[in-house]
Amino acid sequence: MSPATSLTRNQKLAALAFVLGVALVYYASHPLLLCRQLIIRDDEALYARLHLGNDLPYAWLTESDYSFRLAEALLQGKLGLTEPPPEWVNETIPLRGRYYSVFPLGSVLTMLPFALAHRLIAFSPSGAAIALIGALATFLFLRFALRCGRNFRDAVWLTLFSTLGTWLWTNTAMGGAWQLALGFAMTGELAA
Repeated sequence: MSPATSLTRNQKLAALAFVLGVALVYYASHPLLLCRQLIIRDDEALYARLHLGNDLPYAWLTESDYSFRLAEALLQGKLGLTEPPPEWVNETIPLRGRYYSVFPLGSVLTMLPFALAHRLIAFSPSGAAIALIGALATFLFLRFALRCGRNFRDAVWLTLFSTLGTWLWTNTAMGGAWQLALGFAMTGELAA
């Protein structure tokens, strides 16, 4: 009997609520989302209000996900960015008037669905990716713990520790290209 079929209806609903709850925690933990969407919506007003000066790069307050920018370029039929990226996007390589990524193609391809959706709905692609990583990791850790013969309560505790008590949460919540690539790699390893 598989772990999903051995759960009661209430346990299945609790597992769904747990997965969605962790996804919400991951989404809300992104510092950009926390500042921009909950406190002040205007980036420049937020920057001025925090009195950051030049000590802290402006990148902290903006989307700095290189792989998303390049995924958008791929959707336009371009292999690189045609306009010079902002100065904090310093991990691009200029060549013949274009700017190319130092990231592997896989990290760019993982952002294609978010770039497609971003064309239809205005949302933070990094925030959505962070929430997806949180939900997938929670689901996969819970499923793994149940398959190892743990009871539901123990499986929830093991999953809670694995998703909210390790580097996965703190690292992924930053939402940068490197962090998202690591988060997707982790969920891929869990799925395998």
